[in-house]
Amino acid sequence: PMHGYPSRWWSRPPGAGTDRMTATVGDAAPGDDAPAGRRVNGDHGVAPADATRLVEQRLREVGREMRRRMLAEVPDAEPHDHLYRLVRSYPSRPGKAIRPALCLATCRAFGGTDDLALGPAVAIEMLHNAFLVHDDVADGSERRRGWPTLPAEYGRGLALNAGDALAILANQVVRRH
Repeated sequence: PMHGYPSRWWSRPPGAGTDRMTATVGDAAPGDDAPAGRRVNGDHGVAPADATRLVEQRLREVGREMRRRMLAEVPDAEPHDHLYRLVRSYPSRPGKAIRPALCLATCRAFGGTDDLALGPAVAIEMLHNAFLVHDDVADGSERRRGWPTLPAEYGRGLALNAGDALAILANQVVRRH
């Protein structure tokens, strides 16, 4: 079995070498919605290099959108210098965006759209950033994503306040969505 699925779910298209894989619904099990033999991903398999490129491209797109939306959630208000500027720091830094991408993909897998999952995806990424701030305080880390950590640059107290504020802002996003 591949990736935990029974072998009946995976087959190679006729004439394909080892560099192409496509999912096929084989012998339909009771309760399967798809008829036996229907191809899940269209007429052609996807080469692993192409799949990797597509995933990386999607992660970059999701990352950009998450950064934009997270920063839009941070108030442009006082106390700017001692709180909101710090709160903007980690969400401004490029990251892998795995968690929000998985949230969006899961929504799509169950028939939803990105619009339905964007709020929760933003909240998940904001919470993740809050946890990173607190992790850096607990570990005494000096650098995060190539930049100085908040505790290294501003001290533990202001870093903890920024991490807490990120968590509160994430909860506000959840409440609206």
